Amino acid sequence: MRLPEVFRANLWLLAPAGVVAALGSLTYRWTQDRPPVPLLIVLALVCFLDVSGLAVVLALRRRQLLHDRPAIPLAIFFVSLLVVATLWWPADFLGYFFLYTFLVGSFHLLIFFLLALLLIPVVFRSSSLYFSLIERIGLFSVLLLLSGAIANAVWMGLVYNRLYFSQDTVVDFFPFIPFGQWVLDVKWGDETGALLGGTSLWHVQVVWLLFALIAWGSAALAYRRAARWLAA
Repeated sequence: MRLPEVFRANLWLLAPAGVVAALGSLTYRWTQDRPPVPLLIVLALVCFLDVSGLAVVLALRRRQLLHDRPAIPLAIFFVSLLVVATLWWPADFLGYFFLYTFLVGSFHLLIFFLLALLLIPVVFRSSSLYFSLIERIGLFSVLLLLSGAIANAVWMGLVYNRLYFSQDTVVDFFPFIPFGQWVLDVKWGDETGALLGGTSLWHVQVVWLLFALIAWGSAALAYRRAARWLAA
């Protein structure tokens, strides 16, 4: 009985360990897949250290919650493992999830890093308020990233090559960037994309709006539930 008790007592460590592993994989792949520009590499490393440090601090602040609710660190750990797996071993069925997590996740990470810097003056007023804000911003950012990645995978399976096709498809669905003619105008050589089967642009935009509402709504609902745990 001693081993399970020890394991349960330290189960909360899975949450920060998983987050740091996911952030490290994302940072490494980003620096490897980009041209070797020293400034960008330094920015990526600073961003990784800053966000990882914040993740560890937040885990320490919520240690009791993570200890009392072991499902939370386990869920965080397995989601982090999924992100790591898609970054290092992108299987075909996870390809779109990988592309979205890699590209849009880098954007989320940068925005989170910048917000963490901009909110530093709040520390002088109340350090607990600062970490509470960072905690909530980071939580919603992660939930929106995951819901967006799932929505993008579904979009590529149900909408792409049925209502339209594009020549340079990396990520065609963004919950915060409306679909438009810019997607079709991207060139690959002299070729551009086009609408299919008499589909109009507004038709695809309505479908995008539906997907965007689902992505934002599911992220908001998940955040609302998670916020209750944080307030406990």
